Amino acid sequence: MNLTKYISTKLVYLTLDSTLRDAKTLFDRHNIHHLIVLDEEEKLVGILTDRDLYKQLGPTIGSAKQTREDERILAKKIHLVMTRNPVSCLPNTSLGEMAVLFHDNHISALPIVNADHKALGIITWRDILKMLAIRYQEKQLGIS
Repeated sequence: MNLTKYISTKLVYLTLDSTLRDAKTLFDRHNIHHLIVLDEEEKLVGILTDRDLYKQLGPTIGSAKQTREDERILAKKIHLVMTRNPVSCLPNTSLGEMAVLFHDNHISALPIVNADHKALGIITWRDILKMLAIRYQEKQLGIS
């Protein structure tokens, strides 16, 4: 099965020096739940989820009641919050192998990297579920 059409290859990413404000902006702008963190050579060094971000933010951020403390939190560097050395896979990883990685590591996104660990894309459990649903529907309709 070719998974390449389900892998998001439009890289939306942060760097180690990005801030939580940068992350919040990207999450809001792109309506995504995972951001990869790349070094200067575009190699994968971390991942940040929207949950990671929102654990850091207070309830007044973005409101008229935003405080100086909220500003300090938004200025925090990503490398202090991200998951370092995230589980990743190569583009030719099978669906079964990906499923095992998702399950065994309790993750919701898999960055796709090449042999040099350069980021190529990302696939989420939602992408996998969507793909399985489409395959099931096609099978039910006799489309192959």
